[in-house]
Amino acid sequence: MLAKDTRVLYWENSHERAEWLDIWGTWHNYEIFGHPDYVNLYSGPDSKACCAVQGTNTCVILYPFLLRDLSFQKYCFSLKAFDITSAYGYSGPFYLGPRPSEECIGRFWHSLHGWAHENRVVSEFVRFSLFPETQLPYPGDRWLAGEHVVRSLNTPEPKRWMEFEHKVRKNVKTAIRNGVRIETDASGSTLNQFLEVYHRTLVRRSAHSEYYLSPQYFETLRRHLLGHFIFFHAILDGKTISTELVLLSADRIYSFLGGTLEEYFYCRPNDLLKYEIMKWGAARGKQHFVLGGGYQKEDGIFRYKLAFAPEGRRSYFLGGTVLHRGLYDDLLRHRSDYEATQGKQWQPKEPFFPAYRS
Repeated sequence: MLAKDTRVLYWENSHERAEWLDIWGTWHNYEIFGHPDYVNLYSGPDSKACCAVQGTNTCVILYPFLLRDLSFQKYCFSLKAFDITSAYGYSGPFYLGPRPSEECIGRFWHSLHGWAHENRVVSEFVRFSLFPETQLPYPGDRWLAGEHVVRSLNTPEPKRWMEFEHKVRKNVKTAIRNGVRIETDASGSTLNQFLEVYHRTLVRRSAHSEYYLSPQYFETLRRHLLGHFIFFHAILDGKTISTELVLLSADRIYSFLGGTLEEYFYCRPNDLLKYEIMKWGAARGKQHFVLGGGYQKEDGIFRYKLAFAPEGRRSYFLGGTVLHRGLYDDLLRHRSDYEATQGKQWQPKEPFFPAYRS
């Protein structure tokens, strides 16, 4: 049962969505990953955008998540159960304003996990923010998933330029010499230009299916998150040859999705693109540019990003909790039984969590 000052709000309920947005709007960070319409980008037939909130005069907590209906899984059979996951990106439980007291933090988690148990929520998977100063302490397991790159934008531009690795400075000059120029689009009117380059990049990289987002996804982002994104395009001879979708919070900008046409690698458009994004952010008082991580530890993509911020490594954590042990074990058995009917011997891969989705 939820305590009186703790509530779970559902995006699909217009009044609750408005309350969620109002609470988010009191947050001076305006963190994009807590915005109701951002979380709802990842909802679907089997999942609903939700947010657990706790609000008193001294304790305001906002925890966005997706509530997933496990009955959509073939191995669930007739078992009624749900689980919780963060939307893609950097999320987790946030506190708005001063750090809550230990009593307030404990009350929030006790209340939320009591609600989860009553509503047959089996497990919780969390993608945490890279900025722990606004993160609520987490009572479950937490593990290091890798490193991501964050570029400080507080340094003067000449100093920032010299902090880049030499190859970045060389590549930026190459792009300028080849006539590449940068255009911005804060309305999304150039979405088709972005999608052409983005999709060709996915094919070239043999990207995982989760990155093949539908045109509807981008149209929804464009309609409902105006002011919280901007497209940057590298243009050569009137053609978009490299592109990036950047998400905006009050003092942070996030490299979100993008790509470059292979036949234009020679003129290094993406280095110039990143450089101009940083200049744009710094000119508007942004404190950090989050470039993200790689697919694997120290891979080429990660090292490329690190060249823009050699001192910018940040630990990226994931977390998880089994909220209903009985149902969790039932799901493991159901998954094993289902796979056996398909002629497969199934074992969950360590350390994948929750194991029944492995």
